Amino acid sequence: MTKINTISMFQIPPLMVFEYGGDMDKLLEYISTLEYQESTGNIKSDNDYILDDENLIDLKKFCLESVQEYISDVLGIRDEIEIQQSWINVNKPGQNHPEHYHGNSFISGVFYIFSDQKEGSPITFKSELHKSNFSILTVPEDPYAKYYPSVAASFNYPSVPGQLILFSSTTTHYVPRNTTKTPRVSLSFNTYPKIPFGGKKALTYVRG
Repeated sequence: MTKINTISMFQIPPLMVFEYGGDMDKLLEYISTLEYQESTGNIKSDNDYILDDENLIDLKKFCLESVQEYISDVLGIRDEIEIQQSWINVNKPGQNHPEHYHGNSFISGVFYIFSDQKEGSPITFKSELHKSNFSILTVPEDPYAKYYPSVAASFNYPSVPGQLILFSSTTTHYVPRNTTKTPRVSLSFNTYPKIPFGGKKALTYVRG
């Protein structure tokens, strides 16, 4: 057997982080008045379109402008993006949020409202090797290190209040158990290009 070549193929789009300049205390105070329900591993807001709330106009504007910069700078796309679903997550002490990705979305975002900056649980992203068929195997922590020194099995980013993290919606991620004595509060959202999709007479049609 003769190995011919080893070829690097694709990399996922990077994370991009933005800083919000709004009043975080006022935002946290308003968030505390919302209704919540039990979710998978944590609790979430009853409202799945929270950024449509008139009290969050400035935050929505910030999120939209950040997404537009992301797709323009990273992907070279000039189309307008709309925020679809948006909701509040609360991880109380001892709670976590399991592995998942955001289907039917283009770029997703997580905005941190409250967290213990020193000990608060980060958001953890997993490499493609740990998805789909590879998930049944016992994979070393850095299986491709000799080919791609920058690639690891996972990547953590801290939950810093006032920061927005944008990433490709297909990237698997999770939130480890909150080991602090304070809740971890964040806002998540999904986006989609503001363009017509499918045929007007088809069930797949999405208005731009």
